Amino acid sequence: MSIYIFKKGGNPLNPIFIFDAELSERRTDEVEWTDFPIESQATVTDFGWVKPVVYVVTGIITSSPIGGAFSLERLQRIHRALVEAVAARQLVTLVTETFVEDCVIVRAEASRGRSEGEAFAIEVELKTIERPTVETVRIDASRLRNKRKGRRRMSTKSQLSTSREGKLASERPLSLETQQQNKLDAQDRQARSSIRGTNEKKLEINAAPSF
Repeated sequence: MSIYIFKKGGNPLNPIFIFDAELSERRTDEVEWTDFPIESQATVTDFGWVKPVVYVVTGIITSSPIGGAFSLERLQRIHRALVEAVAARQLVTLVTETFVEDCVIVRAEASRGRSEGEAFAIEVELKTIERPTVETVRIDASRLRNKRKGRRRMSTKSQLSTSREGKLASERPLSLETQQQNKLDAQDRQARSSIRGTNEKKLEINAAPSF
């Protein structure tokens, strides 16, 4: 089966170029892993990133394909189209045994040696591009405002409930044990106050000048 490349959305019957003879086809799937240690309880898959799939196809473009006449202009035209496709940085579709859509041409090399004669050996590297679907979600602003108002009302109600509970707690009658404890605390404060006053009077007497 022929290997050829055409622009995404374009006509497959009008490709950018098509190999006259295919030499090789290679696909690379790779996962990039972190260089840092991974905790024993962590999920290992969270530290590996699947890289885009890379395709490398190699073939020959001749100046005189089977059934055609010699044409150096054909080689130049195909090579120029390939160079323009690389510079355009546009999405293309690679056709091998299957259709590989959403690819970009990363690299294209053309060489000619003694073994190729008047033909070009061309190697093209392509990389797949992930195209996630983006959806726009519409939000009703009036519903959002109503939700905020509802939250404010709930917050006000909780504050009122808390203040009421505090007020009720302050109005509840104290138990006998609590009353006795408060009485003892008051007596203790009064005793300390009287002792403090007596000490202050003694200091005043001692500090009085003697004639």
